[in-house]
Amino acid sequence: MKLKEMTGIGPVLFLTGLGAAALVAGCDYFLGARACLPEKAQIYSRAAGIILAAAGIMLWADSVRLVLRGSRENRLITTGAFKLTRNPMYAAIMLFIIPGGALILNNLLFILVPVPMLIVFKLLIGREERRLREQYGSAYEEYAGRVSRLIPGAKPGKRSITKHKEPTPAGDSTERAGTVRCADGRTDHPGK
Repeated sequence: MKLKEMTGIGPVLFLTGLGAAALVAGCDYFLGARACLPEKAQIYSRAAGIILAAAGIMLWADSVRLVLRGSRENRLITTGAFKLTRNPMYAAIMLFIIPGGALILNNLLFILVPVPMLIVFKLLIGREERRLREQYGSAYEEYAGRVSRLIPGAKPGKRSITKHKEPTPAGDSTERAGTVRCADGRTDHPGK
């Protein structure tokens, strides 16, 4: 497996997060803009931050281990951290480690760092999913239908990736892989 395939959109998310963190740190340093919890609440928030960050680090480490092993075996990974979310590395960083760090540092503005990362994730993750769909076919389709894209343990969204029959000009029906059927019956064709 090529390095680009292994890293996916990770480098772009990293740079986005780094830029957002620099902006927040700059606001703190130059403007004194900081959102802190009251002193009495800080012991609880720091404890919660340590728990969040530790959970994120464990989720991230497990997913890295599985990706390295799966890339050697060239197989779709659906166990361990990937049983909880299709993107455990991204989830670990955006949903656990960064918010946990914000609570530990008692600067709640850092909780905003994942916002631009989530936007970039939403815009770019389709590329990764298309590649996985092409590489693993129906196995990935079934996996995507039962495991959340980002939030660990959540049910997949109302949009599920399915094969859908479309009429051709001759009146025959052909299957089109990657067609997304929405809960309201509409179809959407990613990449068009």
